[in-house]
Amino acid sequence: MTDLEWTLDKADGTWKRDLWGPEMFTAQVHRLGSGHLDISLCTVFTASLAPEELEKRMAHAWRIVRDRFPQLVVRIVNEPKADNENYNRLHYDQASAATSAEQTFVVHRANGDDEAFRKYHSEITSKPCGPISLHLFRTSSQRHAVYLYAPHTLVDIEALLHVFNRLFEAMATPVEELETDPTQRLPPPVPIALLPSAPSGDIPAFIGSQLGPIPELMPGTPKLQLSGPLGNGSCYPTRRQFDEAQSAKILAKLKQLGLSIAHAQDAGAQLAIAEQEGVTGGKSVNYPVSVGVRRFFKPDLQTEYVAWGIGGLQLTFDLGSVDSKAREEKFLDLMRQVQPQYQAALKDATIATSQHPANLALGADKGLPPLAPPSAHVVSSVGRLDDMLRPDLYAPIIKIEDVHEAQRHGIMAVPTFHTWTLNGRLTIQMSVSEPLAPIVDQVLDRYESLLHSLAD
Repeated sequence: MTDLEWTLDKADGTWKRDLWGPEMFTAQVHRLGSGHLDISLCTVFTASLAPEELEKRMAHAWRIVRDRFPQLVVRIVNEPKADNENYNRLHYDQASAATSAEQTFVVHRANGDDEAFRKYHSEITSKPCGPISLHLFRTSSQRHAVYLYAPHTLVDIEALLHVFNRLFEAMATPVEELETDPTQRLPPPVPIALLPSAPSGDIPAFIGSQLGPIPELMPGTPKLQLSGPLGNGSCYPTRRQFDEAQSAKILAKLKQLGLSIAHAQDAGAQLAIAEQEGVTGGKSVNYPVSVGVRRFFKPDLQTEYVAWGIGGLQLTFDLGSVDSKAREEKFLDLMRQVQPQYQAALKDATIATSQHPANLALGADKGLPPLAPPSAHVVSSVGRLDDMLRPDLYAPIIKIEDVHEAQRHGIMAVPTFHTWTLNGRLTIQMSVSEPLAPIVDQVLDRYESLLHSLAD
């Protein structure tokens, strides 16, 4: 069992702790010298703050975030042991981290049209490498953009989204409340990916009064840049959208069956992948991987937004010689198989940390076998954005492409499914890296036809 508590080495003033699952994977990537893992997040927003006040608040928020999440600025240090020459630990130097906060917050003042935002985003993400940095693209109007560029990051995408959210949350804190005593700014005792967001009554008021309307994504620009050991690349989403009438029929049929769109997605995605790969029978498409319940939604609606490693559903199917109609009936059967497993998982959200894809990829979790071929590994999520947002979490988090930890590791090259309803319209999405692009249309077409069959 690793020690996830940060301890202070009084000899050199450095905080240290052991690695956990995803960090172990990343450490191995660095150690093998086969590449680096980069993420960049961005959103366009409006703010009624005066430009100078916006800069001041953002700089202040960035200092708070960096103090709160040392994982953003830690180093991987190899500390070989007699029985393990690849033993690595995290080192965090508070003094250097504090001085670099100002150096890594960059303000750019320029035109605020979408083309300028896209061009600047491209410039940032095309840089070779550098420290994690925050870029505020400030304009003369009330429309601005913010970019969080995290090369060589040790945090997964969900944790980084959490950091992004805390960044805006910290903008609501008066600058004079910033803690100045470095001895009081201790690192967190557990990985930030495990920390739930703490609701605050001040945040909704700040977001509503200062940031203005819901931020919009920059049209046509990928918001999550991925690069990994197999080379630079990006995750591009392909979508299908149903009209309101068809969406209503599908959702009504699911409700009548006592099922949800979450069940439909996992069963439909697995069936579509199985058919594409020519699988005619068996248990699941691949070895069981992970299940995780997103924590930044209303608790009473948790069952409507769940992320899964498809293989973890343990579905039994036989597609042998059945025709298309029979397979649609099998679709209903698979959804019924999914249902109790959702209920079981929702009772224990910690499964995501003990059966994390990165843990399994390393064989680090109780000697479990490695993942199946990446083409069969599917991660999915569903959401109902109409009414699911908690008051203290808002558009930038949801509008950014939500990609699971396994997708971030380019070495796995896994497809990612997302399904959501917004303004009464159902949308399905499949995101893949370049090598898997040829299968997107076929799989999405089949998944779409399965959903249509519910409304017939």
